[in-house]
Amino acid sequence: MVYIPNDIMYVILEFSNNKNLQLVSKDFNNYLNEIRDSFLKSLDKNILKIKYQLRKHKRYITGYDDYHHEKSELEDENEIIINKKNINTKIGNIVNNQINFNYNFTENLIPVSYFKETSSKRFNGILVFWTINNISMNDLLIFKRYLVLV
Repeated sequence: MVYIPNDIMYVILEFSNNKNLQLVSKDFNNYLNEIRDSFLKSLDKNILKIKYQLRKHKRYITGYDDYHHEKSELEDENEIIINKKNINTKIGNIVNNQINFNYNFTENLIPVSYFKETSSKRFNGILVFWTINNISMNDLLIFKRYLVLV
């Protein structure tokens, strides 16, 4: 059997993001636990902040003929701080240096959409819903390490 050093296996884990790689050897699993512990200690100094904005959409619907027009506006910027208390939350993944939030995570960020009826004779009203825009973070490398170790 060919021995692969732990640091090389860690690099493979970073690129593949295959969590089953932890089960390859007990030695590598112990190595990962040490890295996790040092990462948790570093979170005291290097806080991971994710900033995002919600876009509020108002879709004005008139009649049964699917005619509508829409207005949207950006709301104030919100911030999520990742520290030791909420380290086990699944946030999402990174694609082309952009964060794609996990569906279950966004369910807690986005308010519930609603429909306000404006007329009783026809199907007229305003549909209000939100989307997430302008996602940024203070340190992409910390987030990548977070994805690998959590």
